Amino acid sequence: MKKPSIFRLVSQIIVTIILSFGVVCTIVFLKLSRVDPAYPHHQLNTPLAIVIANKTLTGPIKSFETLRFPSQFEDVMLEGWFVKHPSSNQVVILTHGYNSSKKEPALIKMAWVFFKQGFNVFLYDLQNHGNSSSINGRTALGSREYYDVLGAKQACINLGFSSNNILYYGLSLGAAATLIAAQYDSDIKTIISHGSFSDPALIIKEEFKRENIPSFLYYGSKLIANYLFQFPIGLKTPLDLDKTTLSKLIMIHSKHDNRVGFHHSQQLLEKAQKNDISTHFLILDSQEHVDVVFKYENEFKQFYDLALH
Repeated sequence: MKKPSIFRLVSQIIVTIILSFGVVCTIVFLKLSRVDPAYPHHQLNTPLAIVIANKTLTGPIKSFETLRFPSQFEDVMLEGWFVKHPSSNQVVILTHGYNSSKKEPALIKMAWVFFKQGFNVFLYDLQNHGNSSSINGRTALGSREYYDVLGAKQACINLGFSSNNILYYGLSLGAAATLIAAQYDSDIKTIISHGSFSDPALIIKEEFKRENIPSFLYYGSKLIANYLFQFPIGLKTPLDLDKTTLSKLIMIHSKHDNRVGFHHSQQLLEKAQKNDISTHFLILDSQEHVDVVFKYENEFKQFYDLALH
């Protein structure tokens, strides 16, 4: 029996290595982009009351309306909660973060803060989260979710609000998606960015490090996502503030944030200043990424009094 040539053996080894690399990169992409649509322990939360640390907290909101409305991404329906303020023509759209929903306690707590500030409130679930359409069960880190922000804006207009009277608040991924949305809608003038990442490539690499995944798998995983799966993860960035018509960027970040590093908001601040966007920055002495509003509610109120007027 004729022995295979060295060239053929080497070729087979190379092909095997490439295929194995591709499989590993695919697994990494599927793992890190997966969305858990809703946390079971958040299911009882509404704008009226939240459960946190086995305690039920109530706020100033006494009633709300559940709405279904379309994202501007094709065939995606979103679910939201609208809270009407008795004496305001302004509304704030609150967009939650990754692996969360409109039932996130910190988001509802923030809704209470805005309601007390005199705003109507609109909270909703991003695609693949909560009770909104699940089209693939994955996050695109804002590159698709920004369509949902634009859908929420249109829903508020349909409720009778002027585009000039819509304020945008985003938490983590929600902030990134809102900053990207502003690149496609010149009506978006003021954004409150709470704990946003700046550069999707940077946050992905940091996530690799956090999960102890070798960094050399990053480029292969991104190629697999973008070209094999035709999935646009990381293709759009919040840093492109020069593509917006923002007049004001209000930023909030914990100095020792244990999920999205403080340096991300520093990068956004530098980019905003280069583009002559008015900025306000609330820096909190905390490690918390999401739940800081429970500890610093008064600081938030004072900050909003200054930044929004």
